[in-house]
Amino acid sequence: MKSIFYNAIALLGGWSGLARGYQIETVSFPEGVPVEVGAIEFAATGELYVALRRGDIFVATPKEDPTEFEWRLFASGFHNPCGIHVVSPGHLYIAQMAELTEVIDDDQDGVADRYVALSTEIGLSGNYHETMDLCPDGEGGLYLAPGTASHNGPTFTTTRGEFADSGRLGRNYSSVKWRGWILHWQRGKELEPVSSGYRMPNGIERSPKGEIWCGDNEGDWRASSPVYHVTPDTFAGHPSSLVWDSRFEGIENPLRLPRLLLDDLWNKPAFQLPRNMINSCAEPTFIPEDGALRDFAGQMLMPDQSGERILRLMPEWVDGNYQGAATFFIAGAGLNRGNNRLAFSPEGDALYVGQTGRGWGKLSEGLQRVSFGKQESFEVRRCGLQEDGFEVLFTQALEEVSAITIERYRYSYGYRYGGEEIDKVELSPKVIRKEENVLHLGLSKDELLPNHVYRINLKAVTSEEGQRFDNELVYNLNRLQRPRGEVEATVAVEKGEKAKFRVEVGGELFTEYLTEGFSNPILYPIFNERGQGMTRDWPVTLEGRAGESHDHPHHKSLFIGHEDINGVDFWHDTREGDGRIEHARTIETRGGEGRALIRTFNLWKDAEGEVICSDTREMKFGELDGVRYLDLELNVHASHGELVFAEKKDGVVGLRTHPDLRLTAAPEVGVDEVFGQAENSEGVTGKEVWGKKANWVHYWGEIDGQAGGVAILAHPESAREPTWWHARDYGLVSANPFGPVKEGGDGELTLPEGESLTLRYRFLFHGREKEQIDISKFYAAYCAEPIPPRTVCLAIPEQAPLISTEEETDVIPRGGVIARVNRQVRGQAPSDVVVKSHGLVTGEKIYADRDYRYRKIPEFIVGGDVMVSHNDDKRGDKEANYTVTLGQPGMLYLLVDERLEGKLDWMDREALKFEKTNHRVETDGDFNFLVYEAEADPGEYLLGKQTGASFYTLVAVNRD
Repeated sequence: MKSIFYNAIALLGGWSGLARGYQIETVSFPEGVPVEVGAIEFAATGELYVALRRGDIFVATPKEDPTEFEWRLFASGFHNPCGIHVVSPGHLYIAQMAELTEVIDDDQDGVADRYVALSTEIGLSGNYHETMDLCPDGEGGLYLAPGTASHNGPTFTTTRGEFADSGRLGRNYSSVKWRGWILHWQRGKELEPVSSGYRMPNGIERSPKGEIWCGDNEGDWRASSPVYHVTPDTFAGHPSSLVWDSRFEGIENPLRLPRLLLDDLWNKPAFQLPRNMINSCAEPTFIPEDGALRDFAGQMLMPDQSGERILRLMPEWVDGNYQGAATFFIAGAGLNRGNNRLAFSPEGDALYVGQTGRGWGKLSEGLQRVSFGKQESFEVRRCGLQEDGFEVLFTQALEEVSAITIERYRYSYGYRYGGEEIDKVELSPKVIRKEENVLHLGLSKDELLPNHVYRINLKAVTSEEGQRFDNELVYNLNRLQRPRGEVEATVAVEKGEKAKFRVEVGGELFTEYLTEGFSNPILYPIFNERGQGMTRDWPVTLEGRAGESHDHPHHKSLFIGHEDINGVDFWHDTREGDGRIEHARTIETRGGEGRALIRTFNLWKDAEGEVICSDTREMKFGELDGVRYLDLELNVHASHGELVFAEKKDGVVGLRTHPDLRLTAAPEVGVDEVFGQAENSEGVTGKEVWGKKANWVHYWGEIDGQAGGVAILAHPESAREPTWWHARDYGLVSANPFGPVKEGGDGELTLPEGESLTLRYRFLFHGREKEQIDISKFYAAYCAEPIPPRTVCLAIPEQAPLISTEEETDVIPRGGVIARVNRQVRGQAPSDVVVKSHGLVTGEKIYADRDYRYRKIPEFIVGGDVMVSHNDDKRGDKEANYTVTLGQPGMLYLLVDERLEGKLDWMDREALKFEKTNHRVETDGDFNFLVYEAEADPGEYLLGKQTGASFYTLVAVNRD
């Protein structure tokens, strides 16, 4: 019997990877059975079912001696099964690559009799990476997590399900339907898409609270290993799967969507686990309430499929979402690599760990059992965020604590594989021992930043028993704790004939955000703190109110639009050809002390329904010094092509005031008496505020006999600030960064494809006399408020104009130059490299050992000779060199990974002097090639080393 016992003496000097009293044992399987564990789960009666990736399912009742398990083959013939749910003994659901399968032992003889294909709706490309896991929904259904395909393997010419060329792009890709999604299966119903944006969700689990959690792997669009709390209609950050989202129909390449759009849609992971703690998240499990680990009940264990580690995660709910701390549960100490699946015994006194490595790292396979004795080690029981720092609860009483340091950092977001920790700052918290086993680590407001990770170094902490804390602790801070004692603000989503969001402040209606029934989403009604309506009723309500003018029917309370974007009018809505803005997705809503929040994704469509652009908008609602406010951040995205915002007076963020706030009467349309006045930040008053630039505009007066007013403030970081104002005497107030130049505006603006434009405004709605409110002070406070740090988004690689060759029959042969290419790798005999004569065309493979393909190629090298190099040659230990022999004079074109900055040293040798061109070659991966050229005569030429920073391939074109 192989087992590993922890040495209790070692604990006194520090943590050695396993808590005192824990024991790790390896469970034996029948001889000859490859124990590549895809999934494990206990039946309620105590039998352990194990699905092996080679296709078999075994079952046994655990024994005290791990070598005496009596395994029985229950079912076989599965295609890489990686998900299992035991409904009852002899009744299973299995997630395999090709389908969701139900397995039933009808005659109860211990062997499966019936295999039922429950769902084959998920596409299958043939790529080895497209595994699938499952978990129960608690109501008889299942959640499914199918992974994307990898560039390391091919896509078959015949696939199952819908195939999308645009989904084939990138390092990990979703060329067939529903890859990279979380889906909900219910018997007798079609699969329901739940959440998109996953790279490799190798593990999905339902918590005791009924919440769904999913891990993902470091890779492209994954700077570290994330863990997600899965909620409906969310996006987890990997864009390949968006090709199966109808709201992104028409997008040629989802990898090139505006980075700000992707970041706004991205439901940030509850945990971003650093590389020194984990490399590949697998399937999490939750610590049971009544087991041996009850001190950690409700927390999550996350195995590392690429390492000898299991982490313990401590999720906590902060401002409407999960985040939290992570520490090691086991690190080494006899635990194998390849930790893929976890299952607690029904009694909660042992944890079973299923392991596999094939295709996902170094070979490791097996089943191990971790048994728990009395918990005596010195650990962090819980770590939580406070308004002014962190509170850490330990399992033992503390001695006096010396200096503690915290390292703050964050990750970038983008197409590259993995990412470094950036913007590192060392912090020195104020340490207070609140109780015998509780530390408070105080930090200032400037030191606590959202969207950062905090590595808390507790190595200076010892227990009263003399044990030193020698574990790791990190806290993933997405959101700050809300200040207490502020006015409550809430958002409620109401579905009916017209979907709307109801916003209340202090228990009273502030406004409703109406997403249906009009040509664009609007806010109506809007009430100040005294309950006065602040905007015109007509035409939102057809009857309107007495004394209202029925002009400009497109002025619907508070609205967004522009008169001319790419020739489409999004300001007016009653004329043929006018565009529409459609609410496409609710990204999130939040409420609580201090403010409510709504974030949405919207599509701007022309009269024929073609999408011109999109926006993401965030609206915050609350009360400041007794005055109600709305903060708007509007991000307009050139998601569907270049945008031209024409020079027009009508735009962009408009509000039509209550008729009493008009500056001039209009008896001819029934407006006999008005009480409004206006002023801007520059001291301009009355109707002269129109066409002027200013930081803010304020309309005030009497509304239904009582004082009231509205002000719109433009943030200094809003585009084209100070803003040009389309503020009329009849009550329209709008901020327009594209106002006519002849009227003092900034005029037309062109937004290149893939970029975004950000506008920020604050609306104040008050019930005060002019002398009782100082708008300039409100503006100064608005400017002083810190903007939460945005994610650092990697830029879209710059693209030169390229010509795509789709049909090989149209290719002009331009090669016949390269006679031979020889490859020399350290420790290996020289070998010839494949050279495709006249073979450089779109769709061809770039490397012999990867499935990346050429996507767009400059026309002058299409049809040239191309060397099919080896991607693995970039590994420095290979020291790979290529020698090229030319049989004819020609032009050599070196294709060098664009992520390399500057020339390679060997490119300026006497024999060949390569010069940079203005051209690029685009691939279907997360990289492109810069093109360098050199003229060459017949002969033999030695090219430089391949390394990770200088990867290249070679093309040759004849001189004719």
